[in-house]
Amino acid sequence: MKYLKWMFVVVLLLFLALPAVAQQPAGQVSGNINQQINSMDANKDGKISQSEYIANCDTGDCAKKFDTMDRDKNGFLSNEEARAIASQSKQKLREAGSQVKEKTKATNERIRNRVQNTD
Repeated sequence: MKYLKWMFVVVLLLFLALPAVAQQPAGQVSGNINQQINSMDANKDGKISQSEYIANCDTGDCAKKFDTMDRDKNGFLSNEEARAIASQSKQKLREAGSQVKEKTKATNERIRNRVQNTD
């Protein structure tokens, strides 16, 4: 019984901790992208070179990530490429958030049923 109540609390906390980014207005996310692009663009030419990206990248194989994001393979990330990547990432966050909500709802229902059956 005690275990089920703690499980309910944990699931509830997970539900409340869904990524806030997935709920940001599109304009706010777009503004954040522009800020990130501007902060990476050391020479202020309006695009991010591979060396500029690697200088600001702190996880994984940064050169490989850059090559994946550079869709037109011109050696630069344009604002359009960066926005497309951010849009895809935001969509993945929304999908993950929806999945977490669905699983949390189902888990909460199972916990409620067990708690009711043990009382």
